[in-house]
Amino acid sequence: SATATSWPTLAASATVPPTGTPDPFAAAGAPVRLEIPAIGVDGYVEQVGLTIERRMDVPSGWMNVGWYREGFYPGEPGNAVIAGHLDSTGGGPAVFWDLDKLSPGDEIFVTYQNGDRYTFVMQSSQTYAHDASGPIIDSIFGSSMTPDLNLITCDGAWDRGQATYTQRLVVFATLIPERTVRGGGGAYPA
Repeated sequence: SATATSWPTLAASATVPPTGTPDPFAAAGAPVRLEIPAIGVDGYVEQVGLTIERRMDVPSGWMNVGWYREGFYPGEPGNAVIAGHLDSTGGGPAVFWDLDKLSPGDEIFVTYQNGDRYTFVMQSSQTYAHDASGPIIDSIFGSSMTPDLNLITCDGAWDRGQATYTQRLVVFATLIPERTVRGGGGAYPA
């Protein structure tokens, strides 16, 4: 005869709520540091949103970078985006002055408030018109099956009339999951 299996009964009670899977990104806080050793970048990460014109805002500091907080977190599946200035208003080098010198295989590190550190490797780069739209924007900011990090800075010639560079350089990088280092909950200065 068949006997009942002894699987425990799992039911939520009024006093003990069910436990969800913890979100490692919610627990980590925000990204706070971007390092690119190959080009000497070690920058503070500002959180940026959209401008009135519905474009990604830029970091307030010339040597800081801006993570697009309305998009994906660096390290989660999707295209996380971090932008940095090419130069300052005086024409001097800013944080991404040498971004065009990165080569496939160069490492990029993103550290979160809790000390978690994610390692990305540059795959390729592409230059686009500064006012690109449609599928190009989707390929930079949209969904992805893999955890990708896209870095953006100005490129091309300075257009005085529009007060911007004519192009944008985008560096595409992919997470190397086995190189992720968990910070163990220690707070990183924000």
